[in-house]
Amino acid sequence: MAGESLFERLRSARNATSKHVADEGQSRIRSVMLNLQNLLNSWAGHAPAQMELGIPAPSEIAHNYPSSIGEVLRAIKTCIEKYEPRLADVRVIYIESDEDRLDLQLRFKIEARLLLEKGSEKVSFDTLVNHAGDVRLQS
Repeated sequence: MAGESLFERLRSARNATSKHVADEGQSRIRSVMLNLQNLLNSWAGHAPAQMELGIPAPSEIAHNYPSSIGEVLRAIKTCIEKYEPRLADVRVIYIESDEDRLDLQLRFKIEARLLLEKGSEKVSFDTLVNHAGDVRLQS
């Protein structure tokens, strides 16, 4: 009888399963990143049904800069914890840069655990808030 032995079929199934788990993780990371991008491009107080959704408006950040950085850190963390249940143990870190200060930008690193069907995976997203308040994420 031609074909794979039982051992070869079991090994193939195990490799397929690990590939599926890796694909699930990458797919979930992309989905989370898109959701975070949408959440963080919302300004707090602008969604009547969810007044705390989003981050402070750029004018609020600029008006109180640099003391507003702590407020932005807390707002990002709170927003993620409330509206992105696939992430746990969220940390938001401000990355100070003289160049960004001149360009009126803020950089953050979001670190968390991505919850998967079986376990979790550490993830991080580099986050840039430009002078207009637009937020971009990269994993």
